[in-house]
Amino acid sequence: MKKKPIFLIILVVLQVLLICACGEQQQPAKQNVVSFFELLTHPSRFDGEEVTVRGVLKKETDGYCLYYTRENAKYYNPLDAIWLGEIDEDVVNAQSLEEWNTWFVEVTGVQSVADKGPEGTYACGIKVTKVKKMEIIREPNSYGSDDLGRDIKFD
Repeated sequence: MKKKPIFLIILVVLQVLLICACGEQQQPAKQNVVSFFELLTHPSRFDGEEVTVRGVLKKETDGYCLYYTRENAKYYNPLDAIWLGEIDEDVVNAQSLEEWNTWFVEVTGVQSVADKGPEGTYACGIKVTKVKKMEIIREPNSYGSDDLGRDIKFD
């Protein structure tokens, strides 16, 4: 009779040890995907954190920035954009950046409230560590249109 409770205690202790050992495994780093508008309106919430945000890449005179839509990118307004600055060659090659100008991209990097671009006109900046071109998707309520703003001409 005494062997049964001892066996159960040993079994419970082994289960607890097994659960604790599994809990010590390092979890993969969580990607902090942030809404474009949340980053624009509350940049201090993410200051110094690595964030991932999607938008339209646009080459400006002193570097690159990220807009929410191609239409916003056409009508230069730094208050509607996130400053990316010059993107290092080890992140993505210059040819790809030129090809991706005015295209939807996903940008990952460290967000900074202090980096407001030239003349301090942007809401915030991101020190880019990764850029990925996004595939064209149909916008909600596009009513069958596949052009996604291709009619917008950049001068």
